[in-house]
Amino acid sequence: DLVSGRLCDGSHGFAFNPLDIQVLTPMAPGEIGSRNLNALLQEQINPPHPSKFQVEGRGYIFREGDKIMQLVNNYDKDVYNGESGFIRSIRLVPSNSPSDSDDADSSSRGGGRKGFRQSHSRTARSLKSQEMIRGLGNKLPLSIPGYEIQIGVEFDRHSNEKLIVYGPKELDQIVPSYCITVHKSQGNEFPVIIMPIHMDHRYMLQRKIIYTAITRGKQLVILVGQHRAASYAVGRMEH
Repeated sequence: DLVSGRLCDGSHGFAFNPLDIQVLTPMAPGEIGSRNLNALLQEQINPPHPSKFQVEGRGYIFREGDKIMQLVNNYDKDVYNGESGFIRSIRLVPSNSPSDSDDADSSSRGGGRKGFRQSHSRTARSLKSQEMIRGLGNKLPLSIPGYEIQIGVEFDRHSNEKLIVYGPKELDQIVPSYCITVHKSQGNEFPVIIMPIHMDHRYMLQRKIIYTAITRGKQLVILVGQHRAASYAVGRMEH
């Protein structure tokens, strides 16, 4: 209700973009862990739509428009652990197919007929790919013989630049990030922080984790849950 309603509709003096609101939680497992809350928030903020392609992998649904976070350093892609971004495209493309530039080079080097044949073949594959996509609807499989999924992500640091492309074997490098653990939030700041706090997370609750969560928020921080759990966390120092 806070993420998709009261903080965004202006009725309570706030009109934040839901994507500017970051939910933090001490742990990943459990009913109020990051995995479950991610799924619930995804359905509220970026629900399924016939115009949005999606793919399921590594235990998550990745959908066009989703907010995601990079989990590891990838020097080849120039993207690093903790960076946030958005999925801008999910598409099915022929695998091991020559690029446009390869076709152009072949045409200029090897004569028009060879270049024409390669260009015609590439066009046919592209049309077949598009036809297959229409047949599948908006839920794309991770693997189809002769084709591969490409997920294009725009990261905040690379805004207005080229999309960073992920293949199906690289999905373990990203995760939906409507809700992330407090640990994963370190080094980042967000306009709004919401943190559920409950004795279900008693083993992780301590003063340091509350301090870390609160200091991630630039404009507004809201703790939701039990007074008992908040008092327990504030009174518990790390040993």
